[in-house]
Amino acid sequence: MSEKVFVYGTLKKNEPNHYWLTDRKNGVSKFIGNGETCQKYPLIIGTKYNIPFVLYKPGVGHHVQGEVYEVDEKMMSNLDILEDHPNYYIREIDNVDIKKPNNESTIDDFNNDVKAK
Repeated sequence: MSEKVFVYGTLKKNEPNHYWLTDRKNGVSKFIGNGETCQKYPLIIGTKYNIPFVLYKPGVGHHVQGEVYEVDEKMMSNLDILEDHPNYYIREIDNVDIKKPNNESTIDDFNNDVKAK
């Protein structure tokens, strides 16, 4: 079984935690494409480590830019450990506009968990 996950912070390519998505011992992940939230949200940078957080205030802020991955159950479980879900980050189901490789835009209603990164 696989799920799609939207990452917008340290799990994106060229960011410090991206290796979690590429390390096979954490599970399997496949890059689907770049995307952005269909709904606007406030994105803030907090803590002395400049960690990004999306606040759950739909309609306020901007369309959040990120990446979409398809991950297996083991990977999602390990991402939950990394993000201390549900104590620190909380996954939400949301609509994400996925930019396909040829830069066409399609709205994809995930109907599964979107990781708040």
